[in-house]
Amino acid sequence: MWRNTIAVVIGLTLCGVTLAYVGDVDDAILKPDKVEFTVRVPKVKEGTVPVYPGSELLGVKGTEYDLHYDGPAWYWVGVSGWPVHTAIRLTPDELAPYAGQEIVAVLFAVGDEIDTAIVKLYLGDDIVNDTIRGPREQILEDTIIGLHRGVWHRVDLSTPYVITGAETLWVAVRWFSTADQYPVRWDWGPAVPYKGDWFSWDGTPGSWFEIRLAGWGDWANANMNIRAVVDVEGVELISEGFESGMPEGWTVLNLGDETEGNTWTITGDNVHTGDSAAVCEYGASGEFQDEWMITPVVSIPVGATATLEFYHDMGFWSWDTDPNYVRIGTDPTDTGTFTVVWDYYYGDGDPDPDWEAPVVIDLSAYAGQNIYIAWQYRSTWAEDWYVDDIKVISMPPVPHDVRVVDILGVPDMIMVGDSILPSVIVENLTTNDEYGILRIWTEPHAEASPYYDNWFWPLYGQQVDTIQNYEYITFNTPGTYKVVAYVDLGGDMIAENDRLDKEIVVTPPLTYEEGFESAVIPPEGWQQYILGDPTSPGWRVYTGTEDWTIVTTPPVEGNYAIAHNDDNLDYEAEDWLVTPRMVVGDVAFLTFYYMTNYAPTYTEYRGVWISTGSPNPADGDYVELLDMSDMASDEEWSYVIIDLSEYANDTVYIGFKYVGDWADEWFIDGLAGYGISYAVMPYDFAVMGLSNIVDGQELPIGSTQNIGVVVQNPVIPGGGPADMRLTCKIVRDADGAIVWNEYKDIFDFPRGVDTIWFNDWTPVESGSYTINIVVNVEEGVDPNLMNNILAVNVTVGAKMGEQEVTRFFFHGPTPNPAAGTSVIEFGLPKATQVEFRLIDIAGRTVREVNETMAPGVHTITLDNLATGVYFYHFDAGSEVRYGKLVIVQ
Repeated sequence: MWRNTIAVVIGLTLCGVTLAYVGDVDDAILKPDKVEFTVRVPKVKEGTVPVYPGSELLGVKGTEYDLHYDGPAWYWVGVSGWPVHTAIRLTPDELAPYAGQEIVAVLFAVGDEIDTAIVKLYLGDDIVNDTIRGPREQILEDTIIGLHRGVWHRVDLSTPYVITGAETLWVAVRWFSTADQYPVRWDWGPAVPYKGDWFSWDGTPGSWFEIRLAGWGDWANANMNIRAVVDVEGVELISEGFESGMPEGWTVLNLGDETEGNTWTITGDNVHTGDSAAVCEYGASGEFQDEWMITPVVSIPVGATATLEFYHDMGFWSWDTDPNYVRIGTDPTDTGTFTVVWDYYYGDGDPDPDWEAPVVIDLSAYAGQNIYIAWQYRSTWAEDWYVDDIKVISMPPVPHDVRVVDILGVPDMIMVGDSILPSVIVENLTTNDEYGILRIWTEPHAEASPYYDNWFWPLYGQQVDTIQNYEYITFNTPGTYKVVAYVDLGGDMIAENDRLDKEIVVTPPLTYEEGFESAVIPPEGWQQYILGDPTSPGWRVYTGTEDWTIVTTPPVEGNYAIAHNDDNLDYEAEDWLVTPRMVVGDVAFLTFYYMTNYAPTYTEYRGVWISTGSPNPADGDYVELLDMSDMASDEEWSYVIIDLSEYANDTVYIGFKYVGDWADEWFIDGLAGYGISYAVMPYDFAVMGLSNIVDGQELPIGSTQNIGVVVQNPVIPGGGPADMRLTCKIVRDADGAIVWNEYKDIFDFPRGVDTIWFNDWTPVESGSYTINIVVNVEEGVDPNLMNNILAVNVTVGAKMGEQEVTRFFFHGPTPNPAAGTSVIEFGLPKATQVEFRLIDIAGRTVREVNETMAPGVHTITLDNLATGVYFYHFDAGSEVRYGKLVIVQ
């Protein structure tokens, strides 16, 4: 009577929200109060990951698997003032593979610290009108006292449960907490329906429900952080020590030259354990033996992890004449169905086995199949082969295993300031759907926020998926990094395949290039040393059309490369090609392309060396950087990156050393230095170029030309300000007439790079002109006058925009790097919509052009820019150009 008239209201705080039962106690319906739901933010410190059970909680009693539906512990859920229950429901089909094994423990995650929790096991479902209302029968209850905050706990069951696989098994935790506590943990979700998200206020029959259906919000569509730990023992499908002779059901085949000769038999003369082993002894002289010992049928369970293990030894080991094999087949009467899974051969360098270690062969690929295993002895009057203690062990299927397959979007090399957006291919190797994190980071960390956690929910059973990192990774410091991908999955049984990394080199800006386009040996500033046979032709220019080589692969860049031929000499050549004197920055890399011919068969020596002393190798100052003798790349170009950071702040020579007589051929092209540059001396003034006119440029008649000369006074120890006179003279080539002439005296010109501006020049007549620039420094100060002079050739033609252009051309920002103004010049053969955008390193647009331009030559002037790195995008119809501009002050 009372139960029909009194409403019982039981308050519950869940994640800071008060929920209530409204109605009578027996058939209460869960309804939330009419308030806005709020979810407590996961208590995860910056730089850490959501919480998984550590490996120390598994393996306590040998090989253990954990059965579960959850991902990492994420939400901290408050259940203040009421002893609620949470549970997972393991179904018969999931338990069946482990029939006969024991559940020995339960793992569960704890939020806030509490005094006590109770672990319960229930058997079967309470079903009413085809609806699961909870578990049917409690079979175990264990109490754990003193639960610590924010960790996983393991409760070893007082009575392990032997799995039958006949009924469902509910694994539950009873919680009790006081106000403002959040002890219950569940994952990010989504929930695995009917299995992962069960909840009850008091654990009584009929009171259970799934939180995903409770209407609490998306945060309640999740799985309980509860796991059942199974102590897994392998099943021996075969265990044979030959103690009773050749076992019943085993087959011996004598297929050699003498079918009545020696074959597999039993011996007591040489064994691993016990009194007997199997042996195949050598036969008569000249008799080829092909002897087979085959097991009975072996049935590998579906989904099982199976291994073959055996011990072996050899008599007269070094007389071995042919490989011996272990093979797998499907028909013991037809050896043609057997494939090799293992081989042993003295001729391949295999050591004397001497019973020392077992041979272990993975048979998991044969799960669900009936197979036969054969030991095949093949030899002619050679060795004896002993085999003993053969075992085939089957383990139940691994419930959880996700592996990293590959990392995409990570190039070998990028420049400092560049970004990558990696993607990772992952594969779920089991049939269970998985919820977890693909974690990406770099070693060392490229950014202040070093970890990127990419959730996957779910990754379906047997699925291969590509997961893209949720944001770009920018490298602001040069160096060598590893991009690491790691599958963070609770209960993953195979840890070895969870991680993969790829190396990426982040270089300083490009500071030195040599493409060998001068077609001269040695190139300007380089030196060649002939230290071996003096008749050696040494290094050569290569275009891909030479008659001294059969290689026709064109150079990587431009029209020329360098090469060393396989010259037929009186004795070994030792030929060096040595760079100019270079200075190495704090972080520096040398890169180049190489190609070979007749390598490595005829190679004697190829390598890259470095000297911090003399450029002449005969002086003995060189040490080896890279031995390339085994690096063959016949008739195709390959890329090499060499880290020179060990030589930071040194001045060095880099030598390419070839040794050989009628040996191999070596080709080199596209040499580049990042963080390395010509070694200069204090007060080595240099004319770097004109700020907005490049060699070979065509200038319109009547166009005003801003004459700005870029001058460098090196910023190196021992230098400083100095006085200079800068002269600029423009000569008409046809008659040598001086059409423009100015000079400027600069006192105490500071260290660094600056642009000196003259008055404007306006060309009024067509023709060819030479702009001659000379910097003169106070007497005796400048140690190198070679770079004090610059000649720039220009042509004056039609008026601006009227030059006839027959095909599109584009000249990137010049100069680059620039101390002030830089100019882009391009030609349009027809009227074209031109879009140009210049952005800074923060992604902000600092210059923009968007207009239709007439046919002819056009320029875009980039001035008044702050020091820094900029990126441009140029689009003129089908012509698209990208690039970088560096502004220095």
